[in-house]
Amino acid sequence: MDVNRYLPMGKPGSETIAGVWYEGVIQALKPKNTGRHVRIKPAMTTGVILMMIHGSIKICLSYLILLSTLSCYGPSLTEYVPLNEEEKKIMSLLIQYQDAKTNCNLEKFLACLHEKGKYQFGRGSMVSKIELKRLLPGFWSELQSGNPAFYPMNREMMTGNYIRTGRFLKPQITINRDTAEITMTFTKLGWRLKHYISMLREDDQWLINRLAWDMN
Repeated sequence: MDVNRYLPMGKPGSETIAGVWYEGVIQALKPKNTGRHVRIKPAMTTGVILMMIHGSIKICLSYLILLSTLSCYGPSLTEYVPLNEEEKKIMSLLIQYQDAKTNCNLEKFLACLHEKGKYQFGRGSMVSKIELKRLLPGFWSELQSGNPAFYPMNREMMTGNYIRTGRFLKPQITINRDTAEITMTFTKLGWRLKHYISMLREDDQWLINRLAWDMN
């Protein structure tokens, strides 16, 4: 069967197989404003069933890959909807941290950190804020140079510190009075790494007191 005849330019007609699939995807991807996850609706699996009945095996496989990708997808830091005022403050700090990391801005990066915290550096050693202030300029300079010899040869030693640009997704925040634990997923092309952040609240201000990466 020539599948292409079901895929005219622009939005597919509702009477075609592609049209049914298209409407299913659009309906499934409408945001629910939960600030947590994209929900997969039954309409999406209906599209798969219809295409299998008509023998569109290649399209079905592509569609299943799409479903798998969406199941891992979650809101970015700017898309996340805070549940309360404290989460709003925490999200603001996380966005500042992400921007400082991406742009290698030492001043803004250090401004996110607590003076007595411990932070995972390079391949995994935990260092203080004072040590980061000394180490990060040279580390970021090597990172921006693109020198392949700078990166760990063992993939398991590759933390998110070696990936300058990327996105943090699916923030999960647990607040306990003046402390907070955050887990996020850092993504860049084929990389997906868990990032763990601890925070303290002092004088009504949240600061990061621990940064750790899931060793790949």
